[in-house]
Amino acid sequence: MIRGGGDYSIICTQFPSDGAVRHDFRGNYWGTTDPAQIEAWILDGHDDPNIRAEVLYTPFATGATDLVLALTPADSVIVIPDVGGSFQYDAYLENNTQGDIIADIAIEAVLPDGTVYPVQSYPGQTIPAASAYTRTGIVQDVPPGAPAGTYTYRVTASLGDSVIVDSDEFPFEKQGAVGFAAQDMYWNLRGWDRNEPRTPPVTPAGFALHAASPNPFNPTTTLSFDLPRQETVTLRVFDLQGRLVRSLLSGEVLSQGRHEAVWDGRDDTGRQAASGTYFYRLEAGVFSQTRRAVLVK
Repeated sequence: MIRGGGDYSIICTQFPSDGAVRHDFRGNYWGTTDPAQIEAWILDGHDDPNIRAEVLYTPFATGATDLVLALTPADSVIVIPDVGGSFQYDAYLENNTQGDIIADIAIEAVLPDGTVYPVQSYPGQTIPAASAYTRTGIVQDVPPGAPAGTYTYRVTASLGDSVIVDSDEFPFEKQGAVGFAAQDMYWNLRGWDRNEPRTPPVTPAGFALHAASPNPFNPTTTLSFDLPRQETVTLRVFDLQGRLVRSLLSGEVLSQGRHEAVWDGRDDTGRQAASGTYFYRLEAGVFSQTRRAVLVK
């Protein structure tokens, strides 16, 4: 097909049998054999007609929603305090084609000044044909050294270096930065890659209640503890006056090993707790221990 446009020509070869397009310009076109649509995509700035670059071929492509990526933050409004904190979200991926898609996943934060900070990348991820799955409870830490302002948190699925299949994003606010060392700018991400290597479980030598992570926190923190044997466990959160705020575990029988409970900063009625210092207490058999966590907003 040859289409004229101003002082240049667009040359493409179509493969209607499988719905793909081969061309000699930078970019990619999915799921159409309509010359007018292809020309419109090129003319609206997706390609530079003066660049004769790699030939791309996508036999799996069938439409604009071949691969769907969607993010759902746990809170509609996210505000990270000056001392840093974290937010939580779910990620949904759906492959609407009859073939596996191998995509590069990039997670990034766009800072208030427009700088893009690369949080994490997962190259060569295989999304099986006709599949859909959700990554739930992904936790993103925001370091204390992050500057104040409005951020955009973005996840992108792409083919190669420049062909974006789909992306989604949401905003969050970071309050004023505090003094920090270089290591305080690490944006730790937990829960995206379920296949990442994990340390083999270690049988605990005794009871232990560990420090809350993160601490200070907003909106959630993880409270972990070790049991050297099966025990009946109670884990509760109290305010500074000793009043019960939240019962996370109430007389539950748990097996030997490491266990975790997540406190979302709410009381037993579902109301958001006020900013301040709280104590969380573990009772397991004859063992008891109390530690402190700080909720900030």
